[in-house]
Amino acid sequence: MNTPPINFEPLPAAAGSPIPAIESAILNIGTAVNDCEWAKSKWIDGEWNDCTMWISNAISQLESARAKIYAHQESENDEMTSTHH
Repeated sequence: MNTPPINFEPLPAAAGSPIPAIESAILNIGTAVNDCEWAKSKWIDGEWNDCTMWISNAISQLESARAKIYAHQESENDEMTSTHH
């Protein structure tokens, strides 16, 4: 059984501009969701090596999203600290 990837719509960005890290975190989360769907499909099919590969991919995507969110949170805290001094 093959599950099609989930259609995930990213946040809009200005044409030609790089996606800010905090917005790219949502892309990582969406990719992780897709990877989990593939892992589930491979688990159902008994394809254990492929299943664990997709799980590892999902974990990597979530770790990347977490790092971007932490960095964004730190930069917001730094901005608040610098504006209050």
